[in-house]
Amino acid sequence: MILKAPLRNASGLVDSIKRKFGDKINNDIRERLDRIKSNMDKEMKMVENILGTFKSKEQKERMEKIDLNEIVQRVCEELQYEINQNNITVEVQRNLPVFYSNKHIIEHIILNLIDNACKSFDDHRAENQIRISAAETNHEVIIKKSDNGRGIPKDKQEEIFMPFTQISTSQKQKGVGLGLTLIRNFMDKLNGQIELQSEVGVGTTFILNFRK
Repeated sequence: MILKAPLRNASGLVDSIKRKFGDKINNDIRERLDRIKSNMDKEMKMVENILGTFKSKEQKERMEKIDLNEIVQRVCEELQYEINQNNITVEVQRNLPVFYSNKHIIEHIILNLIDNACKSFDDHRAENQIRISAAETNHEVIIKKSDNGRGIPKDKQEEIFMPFTQISTSQKQKGVGLGLTLIRNFMDKLNGQIELQSEVGVGTTFILNFRK
């Protein structure tokens, strides 16, 4: 499966490095490699779950009650290392909505948005912030992820939803570049919408609209 291939290849590369260099790797590097491997394994499992959802002819039956508070907490715990390394304060609105949707997809979307936000900060000594908020009406749930990172130029704001396009200009923050492409596709599958608001030097907000 093409979506899993980059993750599988990168995971295999980590294993190859550990085998080749063995005892020459110091504890700090080994810990980082283990963390990379663990995160990739989680991503592969999540992609498998999501693909399984869309292959199923009974997709509607996979809709379940979702506690957004639990999902955001779990994602922040998973990204705690990145949050700490970038000196980020994560502000989460109290009593986020509980609604029906696909849990695997929602968690994947939140994970990617917060992970991208962690990569948007250039000064690790600044007061870096990520904010998660949500609102609910009779017809929809609206989730917002805001940060005060570097922002995205207007001429790049549509381009970043294209496959293999990087948000970050930093060599240290390179990735596969599929995250936002997948998010837009998943939102389409759920009959939802994603909106981007960003200004260079001010920050970025992603707005997710889910129909009930």
